[in-house]
Amino acid sequence: MSGQSESWSRRGFLGGLTSVGTAGLLGLQSEHAAAEPPPETTRLRVHHSLSLCLAPQYIAEDLLRGEGFTELEYVPHGPKGAYQKLGSGEAEIGGDFAPELVIQLDELFGTERVRAIRDLKGKTVGANHEFARRHPIATKRALLAILKAADICAADPEGAARVAVGRGYQYDYALQTLREIRYSQWREYDPEDSVRFYALRLHEAGMIKSSPKKIIARGTDWRFFNELKRELKG
Repeated sequence: MSGQSESWSRRGFLGGLTSVGTAGLLGLQSEHAAAEPPPETTRLRVHHSLSLCLAPQYIAEDLLRGEGFTELEYVPHGPKGAYQKLGSGEAEIGGDFAPELVIQLDELFGTERVRAIRDLKGKTVGANHEFARRHPIATKRALLAILKAADICAADPEGAARVAVGRGYQYDYALQTLREIRYSQWREYDPEDSVRFYALRLHEAGMIKSSPKKIIARGTDWRFFNELKRELKG
């Protein structure tokens, strides 16, 4: 990796995108989102996944600050997985792959003893929805920043790979991964269809007990995503 690549900072990367107008071309500016009030809280704790596939979560750091999160903390991956940290309140936001999400939701809703989120108290695996309930504007702004970051990863994988180096990844490996993943497809794909597809396959294979309908009805909420998808449509 060249010295020039090493000298790239996260802010330099994002600043370069703005200077050439890339953000505007990607439809990253939303008049409606900009007109919304500031987040109800300035504190946000993001679970830091070890997977490079989820690069938008940490590419979004300055974008999150731009959305009003002045107290931003990345919660390191450790003995507790993302779901345990989200459920316990150690982190407010994080990402994962649809199959793992389905399996975790099945563990929560696969028994009739769990009929609602309130019934999860004391369970090993949690699904904390209190942050979204108490801070809907903050939740939407955090998701907005991550979706912007996904578009940035798609538009400039080289720059995003340089940012990933600061998180401990090797540049060539990061660049290859970022080039191969179609980050901008969130604009076209329906996340509910993805959850339904994997839930159906896992249910057919006997790996989960819950039906796809039950998983989607009890474990998903697409309100913020669908709102932003309409606002950022370009």
